[in-house]
Amino acid sequence: MIYYEDLLTVPYKTNGRSMDGMDCYGLVLECSRRNGNPLNDILKPGETRVNAAKIETPEAGDIATFLEKGHFHIVFYLAKDTVIHMTRYGVRVSCALDVERKNNYMAMRIEKNDSSVL
Repeated sequence: MIYYEDLLTVPYKTNGRSMDGMDCYGLVLECSRRNGNPLNDILKPGETRVNAAKIETPEAGDIATFLEKGHFHIVFYLAKDTVIHMTRYGVRVSCALDVERKNNYMAMRIEKNDSSVL
């Protein structure tokens, strides 16, 4: 499992990519970097494709997307049954089952190449 305790105090910030503030994708970028398998930042020119492939059974290090109240959301799996994610109120660690029941849920595994399902 990656070290994430210092992320628990990071506030929400639209398009944030630092410890001063992150959005949900910024948090997933940081977690995937710490996990040794970095993800492209879709806000950077030339990195608009996400290097992830759809999977059926997520494990630690995988990501998942879904719709929450009409908004796209992305989470990072800390373990098979635990995810870390950013909310408007800050970083939360939650039961994976809570997100796996969301609308349009899709789990993905980060790959080293630039193939994309997003």
